[in-house]
Amino acid sequence: MTGSSVQSKKVFQVGSVGVRVRSAPGLQGATLKYLSPGQSLQVDSGSRTEADGYVWWKHAEGWSAERNVDGSEVYLVESVPVVSPPPQRSAPVIDSTVDQESEEPSAKKAFQVGSVGVRVRSAPGLQGATVKYLSPGQSLQVDPGSRTEADGYVWWKHAEGWSAERSVDGSEVYLVESVPVTVSTPPASVDTPDGDKLPLLNELFKRLPVNLEQTQWWQYYGNNVFAYDLWREGKRWYKYAQGLHAGLDFGNSNTRGVLVRAGVEGVFHKHDTSAYRPNALWVKVGDYTLIYGHLTNPRSFQPGQPIGASTVLGEIEFGGQQHLHLEVRYQNCWIVNPLLLMPAVMREGLFQKFPPSGEYFYRGGGWTRWQTPLDQPMLKLSGELIGPHAM
Repeated sequence: MTGSSVQSKKVFQVGSVGVRVRSAPGLQGATLKYLSPGQSLQVDSGSRTEADGYVWWKHAEGWSAERNVDGSEVYLVESVPVVSPPPQRSAPVIDSTVDQESEEPSAKKAFQVGSVGVRVRSAPGLQGATVKYLSPGQSLQVDPGSRTEADGYVWWKHAEGWSAERSVDGSEVYLVESVPVTVSTPPASVDTPDGDKLPLLNELFKRLPVNLEQTQWWQYYGNNVFAYDLWREGKRWYKYAQGLHAGLDFGNSNTRGVLVRAGVEGVFHKHDTSAYRPNALWVKVGDYTLIYGHLTNPRSFQPGQPIGASTVLGEIEFGGQQHLHLEVRYQNCWIVNPLLLMPAVMREGLFQKFPPSGEYFYRGGGWTRWQTPLDQPMLKLSGELIGPHAM
């Protein structure tokens, strides 16, 4: 032996929701199985790969995503060897002694709550009174000198009180440390991304969110007559989309219980009731955020939970909005025409049932641009007004 292993071990633990195993690193890799919450796995320490907005590792079962590149979603938590505390520490002791000469006294340490709510206590330990709960995905900054081991858990103090990061042996993880990521910092330029070079172009959607035979009426994205008329009536619903229609509408006004499926493979992000009422479910796929608006009977998911193409998200609201509003955002800054991310055969089926014409695209008063489904602009979220209303 040379005194050290040829290849160091790297071990992760699955968080609070199951993690997909794929045949290759990327969203196009076939799904082989799911890893169970809490399961440990050893990865090939040299296999780290960034693809489709995620960080992937290879292990005995295949490939799995550790997190997305910007660290806002975490699925695998690295198991860090735990050093046994000194023998004399039999009672909770706050490790507040910081070497002022070797460390910055105000160094920041931030965590993000995992897929389940985390309890805030009045003191570090299971006997501390419950003050409140932190929501899944919530970020918090802790006192970097407050780390305390008590009752088998590692505790940190923050503005709300004390919360457990994990169990001492690492078998349970509740807070995931936010590590600054520099490689994925969005470019300072505000230039519109090249639509021909978008990730997963023609490949993001595996199926339509609403079966074509159940889609009775339709609205296209962009320079849409419906959106134009709403603006003239003084309704500024699409101000956030530069005055144009921000998505595709799958309409059904006659049938109750029409199912809405994800159509993509990603992870659940959030349930929103403030916009796209009565309910909107958000799903993330790499740098894309998909919004499924105007749902009734929304299904329940935990943030970070895997979503498959056939996963039922809810139903079209019958007697209310009577349509699914499907919107795709890119890098939290741009609104993309969903048709660009669908395979050609999927688009052609829509074009055949709802032939593009003046019924859908506005033309008049000197305005002649953006007259076909695929010849539509990428929209800047909350950008300046464009289109016929900006003339």
